Amino acid sequence: MLLKRISLVMMAIWLSKGIGQELPVPLNFEVKNGLAVISASLHLPENQDGQVPVVIVVPGSDRGTRDYFLPFVPAINSIGYGVLLYDKQGVGKSTGSFIQVSSTNSKKTIAERAKIVASLIKYLQGLHSVSADQIGLLSSSQGTWVASEVYKTHGNVAFLMNYSGGVASVGASDYYDEQMDDASMTIENGNKLVNSFKGYHGFDPIKTIKRMDIPVLWMYGALDRSHPGLFDLETLNKMGKENFRLELLDNTTHELIDVTTNDISQEMVSRSMAWMSSIKRGF
Repeated sequence: MLLKRISLVMMAIWLSKGIGQELPVPLNFEVKNGLAVISASLHLPENQDGQVPVVIVVPGSDRGTRDYFLPFVPAINSIGYGVLLYDKQGVGKSTGSFIQVSSTNSKKTIAERAKIVASLIKYLQGLHSVSADQIGLLSSSQGTWVASEVYKTHGNVAFLMNYSGGVASVGASDYYDEQMDDASMTIENGNKLVNSFKGYHGFDPIKTIKRMDIPVLWMYGALDRSHPGLFDLETLNKMGKENFRLELLDNTTHELIDVTTNDISQEMVSRSMAWMSSIKRGF
């Protein structure tokens, strides 16, 4: 599986403007997932008034720990959300074995990762400081498939924020990634080829997406050579679902880096924060 993790760290640094700033002490805890123990931390806004909504950050494909996302916490806290970060199974302080996702193992592996997120949601729902019906997922790349599986199998998700993935199947996404290894292949033509993919799809979220009735933000970079974002957006547009917010960012890669500045897309940052604030008003 060649999909890259979105550089949410860079977004976090841009957002927080808080490098060197001390974070409030988080609530550290563990949940069990079969024989594995998942280590997590909950960062709540300071001086919170009553229960707060929480966003769980669902990571992409690499083996980075939750510490990568720490700089993201101040910005999310500043608009009244708690942030839950966790180490994937077999990563950081979480025990068990880390398994890389492929089309052949994707159905099983993504289902197992969704169980982890469901356990985290269950834990949050037992806390007096958290609004139990206002827990959402912020997922990147490979994590967007996990988010769909959580919605399908476990429910209890108030909103989704999906970046650079989530609609094409694992097999179709891998196929696109392989085609784009040819530097002469244009992004437009590569996305068109996905429509003719006849291989093994593996995990495919399309049926789940069609019945999603919660707010969902879908955001893609127009220069994505790892995942067929244009294919995803075309598929979503045809659904005509009013609860979906679709965003395509010009001059922006799979990692949502703006190639004109070589930095994280500020449009992505501002649109994401505005969307989170708007749905919070609806809670």
